[in-house]
Amino acid sequence: MPKLTGLFDDFTDLDLISVEKIREWLHWKGNPQILENRLGNRILYPYGVPVTPQDLEFDLALLREVVKFQPQKYFDVNSQKIVIPARFLKYVPDLPRLARVFIDGLEPEGVISLLVKSETEEKVAGTLIRPQILDEAGEVRFRLGEQKYEIGIGSVMSLPAFSEKVEIGFVSESATLQGKKDINLSVSGGSLGVIIDTRMAKEGNGSAVH
Repeated sequence: MPKLTGLFDDFTDLDLISVEKIREWLHWKGNPQILENRLGNRILYPYGVPVTPQDLEFDLALLREVVKFQPQKYFDVNSQKIVIPARFLKYVPDLPRLARVFIDGLEPEGVISLLVKSETEEKVAGTLIRPQILDEAGEVRFRLGEQKYEIGIGSVMSLPAFSEKVEIGFVSESATLQGKKDINLSVSGGSLGVIIDTRMAKEGNGSAVH
């Protein structure tokens, strides 16, 4: 009989995840007992598949905390890569949405390659650029080819960039990238494009990686 698999079947410490953290991701205003029951169900049945949109939202919130709990499993600090298991797409068949879960959970700063890894291959899907924010009231400016973008602090935006390599320029008085306020870079494009994340790291989040 084939083994049942799911988003959480290889994570044995779901009981260490805080319901309060899940509530924050969901902006939950209802009865906390409902979330406690859902978490208890996932602890008992980690291979369960979400049935309703509410089930999926809960699982994605839980996955953010799982990623935060064991960042070394999904983020390679030395090579600056976020690695998304391809099998997760079986349960969340929306790569941009899934990538956002990993970005939210890890909160890395800098220029990060986004990869999707299966048992047989590792494919670049795009690049995350997350500047170090100096002034929450400011903005950052990017140039991609002939197109220019002004992005306010506290935003997430995906720039269309599907080529294997793309040239991108960064200028800001409110943030730095690789320690500079003005820099040109060559980064990888792909199905996710270039994701710009100008949000501040969540206060007290010890999982943020640099």
